[in-house]
Amino acid sequence: MKKYIPAIYIIYQSVVFILFIAIILLIAVYIPSPTYANDTSLGRFGETVRPIDNPNIIMQSENITVHVSYGVSNVECEFVFINDSDKEITVLMGFPSGDLEGEYKDNLERFYDYKLYDFTAWVDGEEVEVRLEKGAKAGMVDGTEEKGMNMEDLDTIMKVYNGEGIPLDSDLYNLGSDFPYWYTWEVTFKPGEKKIIKNTYETKNTTSSTGMAHTGYILTTGASWKGRIEKAEITFIMEDIKPYQVESISPTNYTYEGNMITWQFEDFEPDFNINVAFSIREEYLLKEQFKNNEKLKPIVELEDQGKYEELIEFINEIMDKEEYSDTKTALKLTKAKALLGIEDETGNEEALEEAIKLLEEATDIGGTGSTEAAYLLLECYKKTRMDKYKDLYENKIFLRTNGVFQRLATEMFHDLKSGYSPEITNLKVTPEKVCLDIEDKDDDLKKISIKVWHMEDGQKIFILDQEISDPMQFAYSHYTAKYYGFIPAAPDDVQKDKHLYYRIYAEDWAGNLVDTGEVGIHAIKKAYNVDTDTASHWAAKYADMFSYMEEVPENITDGDKYISNKELFDILIKYSNLSPREKYDQKNVFSQFLSENRYVTRAEAIDVMISLLQGVRKLKTIEQLFETNYQISETNEPILKTNEQLLKPSDEETKALGKERHEANAFLDEERHGYKFKDWDSMPPDYKNSMLIALKVGAIIGYLDGTLRPSDYITTNETLAVLARLKHGEAYRMEEEREIKRNPYLDIVLKDPEASKWFYEHTGDKYIIFEDGQWYLLEEARFHGEVDVDKVDNGVYKQECSEEFAIQVLNSLPDIYHEEKEGKIEINILQKLGNPPHRYVLIIDANTLEIVGREIKDY
Repeated sequence: MKKYIPAIYIIYQSVVFILFIAIILLIAVYIPSPTYANDTSLGRFGETVRPIDNPNIIMQSENITVHVSYGVSNVECEFVFINDSDKEITVLMGFPSGDLEGEYKDNLERFYDYKLYDFTAWVDGEEVEVRLEKGAKAGMVDGTEEKGMNMEDLDTIMKVYNGEGIPLDSDLYNLGSDFPYWYTWEVTFKPGEKKIIKNTYETKNTTSSTGMAHTGYILTTGASWKGRIEKAEITFIMEDIKPYQVESISPTNYTYEGNMITWQFEDFEPDFNINVAFSIREEYLLKEQFKNNEKLKPIVELEDQGKYEELIEFINEIMDKEEYSDTKTALKLTKAKALLGIEDETGNEEALEEAIKLLEEATDIGGTGSTEAAYLLLECYKKTRMDKYKDLYENKIFLRTNGVFQRLATEMFHDLKSGYSPEITNLKVTPEKVCLDIEDKDDDLKKISIKVWHMEDGQKIFILDQEISDPMQFAYSHYTAKYYGFIPAAPDDVQKDKHLYYRIYAEDWAGNLVDTGEVGIHAIKKAYNVDTDTASHWAAKYADMFSYMEEVPENITDGDKYISNKELFDILIKYSNLSPREKYDQKNVFSQFLSENRYVTRAEAIDVMISLLQGVRKLKTIEQLFETNYQISETNEPILKTNEQLLKPSDEETKALGKERHEANAFLDEERHGYKFKDWDSMPPDYKNSMLIALKVGAIIGYLDGTLRPSDYITTNETLAVLARLKHGEAYRMEEEREIKRNPYLDIVLKDPEASKWFYEHTGDKYIIFEDGQWYLLEEARFHGEVDVDKVDNGVYKQECSEEFAIQVLNSLPDIYHEEKEGKIEINILQKLGNPPHRYVLIIDANTLEIVGREIKDY
């Protein structure tokens, strides 16, 4: 069967990539699996060895025990083999290993130590000598590359070496290239003889910079033996790793009791491997917070010594001082664990109740230690608070942690729901690309398959055939998986046939499946001609930005149809790149909006957009970024605070001045941005604030007749235009915000009424207008020399500009910088726009920080 080999494809990211032109490399990092593997049957190729099928020896059973600690795993294997022939046979057995000599030092593999240490082999209780041999690489025989070598050639060579005419399996052949070395030993079987083979070794766990560690056991190397394996038991003993640290386990037909993860198989063909991923980051950071601080070091010592009373007293003193807000979660968790230790030793119920309260607080605060706090809370609730576990599960665990943690909870409390099937939450297949999002609430994805083909003489000719089944890729993006990539160009004869077909399915380890079935699509790629409606359509660039969404039609004129409330919500979820948990939280928030399928007015649509983005993306106008900074004391004296304190105001302090300025700005916004539209008075009052925000940041521009038409239904293309402008403005505004917050004197500027007024009066929205379908930058005409008089109004010159530039300007802030001069500090608020630029200067005493002068200067 013909197959076109694609050049690019898999992209696994937590962020949606929408610029497909940039997706030209495989950017998901492959992490080699540690080589805990079944014994396998080998054949020699000159100085190398490679797996081969063995039709005479049966692996009757295997019993594997893996002792897992943070850095290493120690493995003990016991196999029972039987010679199922009437001949005496000598078998070369082997165990794969990683690179022991640094042969691949120029490759990514140099970052991962996946070789075996202290390997031993035992046959019927007697230790035997093992050799370390090179594995034959793909395309190599006798250690040298042979061009033109194919599977038939290799099969012939195998018959010479083997003498039995055993065929070389292509999968086994390819398997050998993954393992550069093999530990080998020979075993002789008499006819019908049973032998017990034992292996022991140590291997280092694979770790990543994110704090994820990976261990596992390779079962597939056992496929070389005759028939099926009668039974197997694999046990991972998690020596130092707590259950809440385990991020991913596959396959999922395991039991987890105490610190033991166990799989049992009967009469099976080993076509899968064991994988366990666990996080060491949180446990490490929890200790490091204390170890790196001289005042907090005793916490670690007292905890290790089990001196719970002293530890609690010490933590109480620290928490009373409120000096360590950054370690609040860790302190509460550590104190709670000490109280649980006391309860365990003495049965003190008051200690248990206090521990529960602290764990609840730690879980609510979040941060390092909150996962452990949630796990301990579940155990506490099982003892004494059976009425509270459901709330904890729904609000802190389900879709917020990982599939292993969820399963631990559902096994503690059997009425919690489990057993979800994978869902396709976004699917866009065109002749150019495939955009796929999968969601799995159990977090136990096993495999995703993406196939695209055309038909030729009744046969499927695949132009895209991808299968994604690496457990570690699923482990790094809990509950979701993504595939975004191009489809290779179909031949001209296919385009004439005008049909492509695709099938996409996702399967989890429980056997649940979501499957599109075979779907046909038009094969001809859409031609963009300047004379067509598509090319000249006003929304073309907006639709292109969001072309990965299935709600965005390929035919752009279809986007001029009204959008439903549910389609609008789905687009917003994808635009915001929300996690499954955030998505379901927002579904609850907007449950009334989603209660029935209907069209949405423009005013309501803008309100929903702004409200959702304010909730999940913290969307704010320039004034809102800083409005909480206006704080006054009970004596009406300004409260001088650090920038960090200003941006995290205390609930106890009043915000009267901030509220007053906010109301004043809202009035000015309505005068400036609202009433320039003829139908502003028809705007429903409940939607005015959201509409003003959208107008202020440039997301809404109105119609050429000077109206907003708030009661008309909104279309898909109009929705995309608003989101595109929000996206431009949001990115620039965040950059501006980060830059200005770095200034240590920002708080002084924002507290001074005159300086802050000047600051807000010179933000970018004062220098941009949209008229007659065109954006303009406003500048003083007298500094432009000879200009078009039609573009001058009251001395202001209107310079045409692009929408992207206009949105940036709308969301820009004046610069704030300072200079020290003769015991004084000059805080400069620089107007970046207009001509000429000028600045407001606030002069303060360097010692007292009192304002001693102010002036406006040219730049």
